[in-house]
Amino acid sequence: MKKFVILLVVIVLAFAGFLTWLSYQPDSHMALTNNEAPAYDGAMTEDAAAAQVRSLDYETIAALHANDEVVMNIYGQDITWEEYYAWLYMNGQQVEAFFNQMTMYYGLAADWEGSVGDGSGMIYAQLPTAAAEETLLRITAIEKMAADKGVELSEESIAELEDQALADAALGEGASMDEFLSALDEMHMSLDTYKRISRANFLYGDILAAEFGKDGEKVTDEEAGAWLEEQGYLAANHILLMTNDKATGTEVDEATAAEKKVKADEIYAELAAIEDVEERLARFKELKEEFDEDTGKVNYPDGYTFTPGTMVSEFEDAVTSMEAYELSEPVKSSFGWHVIIRMPLGADNMLNDGNGSLVPAAWIYAQQKLGEELEQYMDTSVVEYAEGFETPDLISYIK
Repeated sequence: MKKFVILLVVIVLAFAGFLTWLSYQPDSHMALTNNEAPAYDGAMTEDAAAAQVRSLDYETIAALHANDEVVMNIYGQDITWEEYYAWLYMNGQQVEAFFNQMTMYYGLAADWEGSVGDGSGMIYAQLPTAAAEETLLRITAIEKMAADKGVELSEESIAELEDQALADAALGEGASMDEFLSALDEMHMSLDTYKRISRANFLYGDILAAEFGKDGEKVTDEEAGAWLEEQGYLAANHILLMTNDKATGTEVDEATAAEKKVKADEIYAELAAIEDVEERLARFKELKEEFDEDTGKVNYPDGYTFTPGTMVSEFEDAVTSMEAYELSEPVKSSFGWHVIIRMPLGADNMLNDGNGSLVPAAWIYAQQKLGEELEQYMDTSVVEYAEGFETPDLISYIK
């Protein structure tokens, strides 16, 4: 069986909060942090680790209700047990995989009754149902938001919702429907539920495209610039003449350092003599191409859009002291001599998307604004549980 991969925005959104709970924190049992886990030299096999981890009795949980039994109603939309259980199962599997990793690699005994350590008072046994209900709420809120905005699926999205297209997206091009249905069955998810999730994913993308443009192209410089300023961003480009060796990081000799300073002064003098902004920017680009020794210029050819505290202080202080398009005299930092030009904040400023890719600020702005609106829909939603239904207490189903 090919590895089953769900490439869905709504799942990423739903799991974003859930998965952050599943990380190591040294001053609590398990909680979100970017710190490394402690060194552990007693790594064991996956089977040995699994033998020490208690699992949920999924078969008994699945039998609590009939698949077509309505257990919740959100925004007037019925949620069946099949939909609810599919997410409970998936989230439970995620928690167990985390337990296995902590046991196998770090020798840490994580268990369902342990606190997640994030200050919420929640234990691990509450995560699968909490994340399942949040996911279902998010999907329904997307549907409600699309209906309110009059956004319907685009022809492209409809085409991607075809069964074979979904199979190809999940398992890879050329996957058979039998393979796809078998993979869904392993996840305890019906094709109809999967298609609803996919539909919500495509609807979200179509709402984004309608309001902001697929890549944020409808966002204006004024909108993006004001947002970046609110977030504390600064933008600048520079020409760096390094005074330490790129390979070793050691300082160059005094004569070479002096030559770098002279060249920085020459570059500054030439640029400062150009009064027309566009002409100065064009010449700056040429000189940057010729003389800039910044190792980051391949990825950041137009300079950096950054927040305070992320750049060396001399560079940041110089940028903060200037107005847009103003040029600095050569500034010395531990890297060398910088000739800096402060740049305005706008839609085309490039930001890291958190996954190592650079994307326009307009795209980040659009994602955040639509995400905030979706959260408002979720916060104001009407959630009703069916009479007699209670969120399963998973502590009672640990094997």
